Amino acid sequence: MENFLGLNVGELDINGMAFQGSAISTNLKAVAGEKLTFKWNFLTNETANLPPFSPLNDFAFFTVNGDIFKLADVNDASNISNFFNSETGDRTFSYTFSKSSVYKVGIGVVDIDDFTNTSALQIREASFIGVIQSVPEPSVALGSCLVIGFTTVFQGKRSKIKANMGVGSKS
Repeated sequence: MENFLGLNVGELDINGMAFQGSAISTNLKAVAGEKLTFKWNFLTNETANLPPFSPLNDFAFFTVNGDIFKLADVNDASNISNFFNSETGDRTFSYTFSKSSVYKVGIGVVDIDDFTNTSALQIREASFIGVIQSVPEPSVALGSCLVIGFTTVFQGKRSKIKANMGVGSKS
């Protein structure tokens, strides 16, 4: 899965071994200043254990060109969930692209050190908002705005997601 996301082997082994997970990735052509925003909710069946036990600290993340941004882990999931033991509740993540380029972006979730208690990541209301740019025409300013929306759930189990974007799993 790390190779699929453009990461080095072992980079998802944060506080333990990334035993399995799911991710979605795509390449985005962005202009400097454009912003990718989405709402997310991390859900888990793991529990945050107190010392001397070490938690199986599953986590959700966002990647861009090899950089990892941790969205949440087991310790952040303190709300009661209808489908899992706990969840973070809805939160928003935004990333502003610093320069005009093609970026490899990914979103995913991993199970740390086990596969018996699953974690998941819900994504919704995703948008890729372009910068309004003027087109040189007399007294007329034209612009463009690109909005991409999708709703899906990433589960800590291997999933078969049929979409126009690639999907990778680590096991």
